[in-house]
Amino acid sequence: MNRILLHFLLWTVYFTMSTVLKANNLDFWYALRHTLAMAPILILHYYAYGHLAVNQYLEKKKYVYFFVTSIIFFIFFFSVKMYFVVPDFEKYYALIPGSAANKEARVVSVTLMLAMLVSTIFHILENRIERDKRTQLLLNEHNEAQLMYLKAQINPHFLFNALNNIYSLTVVKSDKAPKMVLNLADLLRYSIYEGQKEKVFINDEIRHIKKYLELYRSTQEKPITIEFEVLGDISNQKIEPMMLLPIVENCIKHGDFATNPEAYAKIILEVRDNGLRFTTINSTSKANVQKDTVGGVGLENIKKRLGLKYPNRHTFSVMDNGNEFEVLLNIQKLENL
Repeated sequence: MNRILLHFLLWTVYFTMSTVLKANNLDFWYALRHTLAMAPILILHYYAYGHLAVNQYLEKKKYVYFFVTSIIFFIFFFSVKMYFVVPDFEKYYALIPGSAANKEARVVSVTLMLAMLVSTIFHILENRIERDKRTQLLLNEHNEAQLMYLKAQINPHFLFNALNNIYSLTVVKSDKAPKMVLNLADLLRYSIYEGQKEKVFINDEIRHIKKYLELYRSTQEKPITIEFEVLGDISNQKIEPMMLLPIVENCIKHGDFATNPEAYAKIILEVRDNGLRFTTINSTSKANVQKDTVGGVGLENIKKRLGLKYPNRHTFSVMDNGNEFEVLLNIQKLENL
């Protein structure tokens, strides 16, 4: 709700209740006239005191200034009420219990102190809410900028290899070259444009994983063993873009296809009970020195993005026994169409 409208409604409720309560013992129009006389004084007191004493001094820990300002406000508004309001409403103050001596002064003093206390509490709460909103806004902007940076990274090693292979195929005028160009262009388009979206269909991520694997196979001189299996109903499920593809890229990067003729990679995606389980397993060896630090989107990158987009509803684990490298990702509570 708009802040001004909220304050207007609160003041309206307060003055209405005040008038109704006073009207139980006084003429209604007399009670209303007293409320209207008090309204501008209370409103001015609330906002002026809150803005100057609370916001400028108390919130900035200038306690001496706050104390002095509070005394000045008390004396000023006490004088205004005693000389301009009380004389016109003796009937109202006569109804208040207590001895007659200085009754009006005591009532005005208590009323002013309560008003100052309420103003202090409400302004502190409002300031805290505004600070929390600004902090959250800055955090969201930082997270979005960080996510865009993380999603924008592409493994340059793979990209250069793909371009070199495309060049080699174009030199010999191979029929594979046009398809490789289209696959690479589609991957780049997906990472640049679709990667800016908040969520994409898992089907889109799968389609581009297949294009990536097809493109990688085309860069190899000999056939390689890569299995990709999809289980469960994925038709309406959504996920953070460029979340699964980098894990596949990491799987291929850690593989020992260049040195081991029996090298393999297995990728399994399963959707069940509105959750996702994504597993990549690949053979590896000590001779394979191309680790997670070699360009591109690494596992630390994935962990950061998971923490930002799926806090408290994901698990991510990595296992490496020297012969086999496995990454396991679980995400709960996927978004549906």
